[in-house]
Amino acid sequence: MKVFKKILWWIIAIFVMVTIFRFSSEKAVESAGTSKRFMRVIIDILPFTKALSEIAKQELMESMDFIIRKCAHFTLYAVLGFSVFGAVKSTFMKKVKLNVIWSFIICVIYAISDEIHQFFVPGRACRVYDIFIDSFGSAFGISFFLIIIFLLNKFYGNKIKC
Repeated sequence: MKVFKKILWWIIAIFVMVTIFRFSSEKAVESAGTSKRFMRVIIDILPFTKALSEIAKQELMESMDFIIRKCAHFTLYAVLGFSVFGAVKSTFMKKVKLNVIWSFIICVIYAISDEIHQFFVPGRACRVYDIFIDSFGSAFGISFFLIIIFLLNKFYGNKIKC
């Protein structure tokens, strides 16, 4: 069972990395299209925006583009941090602090490599502030994992180890 958990965590972490790589491989025009399609779905679902005129929806999409794209960075890397921490925790170390440090290092190195990769994609750029957003997302994902373990231990009585 433990071997299955290790393999599953690593599969999830690698799947998230592949997903990030796929999004990063989109040319600027394709990436903008992906963001706009996502925003359009959200705008058409939310009760306070779905009744807006088409022009108002377009203006809202234009004004929210940067925020949505940076939230996507943060969210994808939060999922990466969560899954990498699960993989590291299930595979290597028994000390929580080392699990956190190594998980964060893996995520930051991946964020840096992802931004370098984007430098070579037409219309994309390598931005240091994206590395910071990605790193904060990873830290959030790792922290979220730790909070879940803390709450489960509080509820079930210290049965889950970090």
